[in-house]
Amino acid sequence: MRHGGSHPAGGRTRLLLDRFWNEESGADMIEYVLIATLIALAAIAGVQGVGNKIASYYSSINSSL
Repeated sequence: MRHGGSHPAGGRTRLLLDRFWNEESGADMIEYVLIATLIALAAIAGVQGVGNKIASYYSSINSSL
């Protein structure tokens, strides 16, 4: 008795499972999302740092007036 070959749906199921295991576009998408997240976090950290410096600059100008 052969497994998967005796029923037509068995071959299609095997083909679908093979495609699922060999598919790499999902992994690529996850990598792109992780890179985009790291870039966004770096941008947020940079903007917060610059924002704090600008706030202290205007605070010193305000106190000198």
